[in-house]
Amino acid sequence: MTVRNAKAKDRDYKLSDSEGLHLFIAKSGHKSWRFKYRFAGKERRLVFGS
Repeated sequence: MTVRNAKAKDRDYKLSDSEGLHLFIAKSGHKSWRFKYRFAGKERRLVFGS
């Protein structure tokens, strides 16, 4: 319900789940699932889509 009720704000923001997974909500209202992880000492991000 929290994901469905998430609305756009003045700035982009994230709703964190766990282990690097979060829902990114853009100020335009677009929502996408993203996963942040480290590989070979570098931070990477995977975008799964809306």
